Amino acid sequence: MDERNRERCAPDQETVIREMKEEDCEAQAYVIYSSWHDTYPGMIDPEFLKRLTLERCIASAHRNLGNCIVAQQDGKVVGTAVYGECRDEDLENAGEVYALYILKEYRHRGIGRKLIRACLELLPQKTIAVKALSANRNAIGFYQSCGFETDCRMVRMILTETEETRLLLRRE
Repeated sequence: MDERNRERCAPDQETVIREMKEEDCEAQAYVIYSSWHDTYPGMIDPEFLKRLTLERCIASAHRNLGNCIVAQQDGKVVGTAVYGECRDEDLENAGEVYALYILKEYRHRGIGRKLIRACLELLPQKTIAVKALSANRNAIGFYQSCGFETDCRMVRMILTETEETRLLLRRE
């Protein structure tokens, strides 16, 4: 591994995972906005990305404070995850990680795994679902490396008109 990649992958700072507070809304919204614009070009309709503004993300963050955690390094919110009851009718008594986003420059440092572990601790259900755009092979690989297995159920994401892959984690 070259020096640049070693530096990029190094967990160089302590990451604090905590419940999101009202004062985190703008920073959390920026993480989501930035992640969509860094990750999804070429995977979703560019017109949808144009309509996804930082202001819309901030408004959404203020409306959806519950069941949200943030990852923080040196006082800066660098990642977020949203979790709760599974919305899929075919999965009874299941939990779901609705979203997990990390600023591009903080990826590959173990922050995603910390966020997933925190969600799993907060979700009491034995079955946990997560969905990723089917075109996002990196996200699918990440969730599989965390113990999730592809469920073979494809879902049409209404917001972006794209296909999602559902992955499940079943625990004893």
